[in-house]
Amino acid sequence: RDVYKRQMEESNNSINKSLELINNLTDINPQIQAQVYNTQAQLKYLQGNLTEALTIWEKAETFYSQANDLTGIIGSQINQTEVMQRLGYYHLTEKVLEKVTRNLAQQSDSILKIKGLLNIANLLEVTGKIESSQTILKRILCLVSTNKETETNLKCSELSELNYEQNVTFEGINTIFQSLNNTQILAKEESKIWLSLGNSQMSVFKELKNKDELLAKESSKEAIISYQNAQTLTTDNLIKAQAI
Repeated sequence: RDVYKRQMEESNNSINKSLELINNLTDINPQIQAQVYNTQAQLKYLQGNLTEALTIWEKAETFYSQANDLTGIIGSQINQTEVMQRLGYYHLTEKVLEKVTRNLAQQSDSILKIKGLLNIANLLEVTGKIESSQTILKRILCLVSTNKETETNLKCSELSELNYEQNVTFEGINTIFQSLNNTQILAKEESKIWLSLGNSQMSVFKELKNKDELLAKESSKEAIISYQNAQTLTTDNLIKAQAI
């Protein structure tokens, strides 16, 4: 813990020096300014200073806009939505994600697209649209999973025909899925997706356990399988701990 604290202090000092240098210079490339603010926001987020992180990511987005860096803009917006969800700003999150969704399909960065879809799925879950949330998560897994049983267990052929525009307020989700590529890289994110799906299935279990015992047990079994997959597919101790 002391080592981690010292590392964070060193990182903060380094970022503060960079910001001081930038503030004392003129005609600084906005791309550099955006990157410095992005790094500072990440540190604030890791330290639990969520409100500060949100404000700084908004600054980063402004400078990415000045640099005409659409990928940077989208990345900053996605990071903002993660903070907003943790702060409970669900209405603001939805407004930002609607903007993100319209731009994601144009990007070549598949990891960025997956991150945006995961945020949409998480938002849908906390706002009560659990079925749509699980559909998005399952569809991602159908695309990236290397396990042959996944296609059968998740009924992938049925998922691919769902019309999201009839179920959620976001536009362009199908377009994002159609534009995803490089599934080998995406497979590295698979454990996180299984974890999110397990959390969603556990939410259904908690909601149904006093209403429909049979359906509750089914959701519980599905959640256990998802958590087991999340643990099996990662070396990240944090994900392993969350999937217990």
